Amino acid sequence: KKHIDARGLNDRIELVKIDAKSMSFRDGEFACVVSNSIVHHIPEPRDVMAEIHRVTAPGGVVFVRDLSRPDTEKEVDRIVALYGGEPPLDPSQRSSYDHQRMLFRDSLCAALTPDEVKALATEVGMIEADVRMTSDRHWTLTYRKPLATS
Repeated sequence: KKHIDARGLNDRIELVKIDAKSMSFRDGEFACVVSNSIVHHIPEPRDVMAEIHRVTAPGGVVFVRDLSRPDTEKEVDRIVALYGGEPPLDPSQRSSYDHQRMLFRDSLCAALTPDEVKALATEVGMIEADVRMTSDRHWTLTYRKPLATS
């Protein structure tokens, strides 16, 4: 909100806190729907994917990016070690550091795989969604909703 205000974008951007599994927006209300690193926090991601599809307008674009669950514990350990930061020099900060790394590990383990995402997207009607690994720890789904046919 602070950055939106500072750049004078209040007339173009509205922030709304809402349940992503049951949005109050109209069908097809948005030309573009973007989600970044939320899906792995949601117990029923199918509901979110269905809502994303529902609120996207015909011809609209969907972009969803999130963590990908590694295949092995060894790979989880590698990613946490690589991206979890360096231990703090101040011993009083060690507990917070360890907690943040544990949360990162938990997020990786809770994440969906690209195959699971593709299956969910297909199930909710995003048949032509493209789901691919876009880093060693993220998948990205892109989709253009077909124009309505008569």
